[in-house]
Amino acid sequence: MAPITDTNSAIRAIHIVSAAILFLTLAYMSHCRFTRSGPEPTEEKKIRNKVYRICAYAMYSGLGLLLVRYCVLRAGLVPESWNDAPAVLIIEALMLIAFGFSWLVKGDTLWRDHIGRSSLYRMNGGK
Repeated sequence: MAPITDTNSAIRAIHIVSAAILFLTLAYMSHCRFTRSGPEPTEEKKIRNKVYRICAYAMYSGLGLLLVRYCVLRAGLVPESWNDAPAVLIIEALMLIAFGFSWLVKGDTLWRDHIGRSSLYRMNGGK
């Protein structure tokens, strides 16, 4: 990366680094934290783990696409007119949607365990 010489470049660099940290953290949560299981995960938990991993891979792929896009633009391999913000916005939005879906699954909104095994059931004392 070239040295940062003006305020716009500094703000852009801070945004890129902050966004990368945010999306890496969200992907880590979905991939590593949400997939933790007890000694004998239920069939529903196995399905949820697959969903978490797919969502994490979608986020990793989005970050990879943005990195490739940045490198291609930086190397001057494509015209500067290809530097359109909607592409970045769309990829970032899709990564947020992937995490949101993962979060809905983690929050027992989708693919919850059968009655008697869900975290909400246990929190309410089995009532």
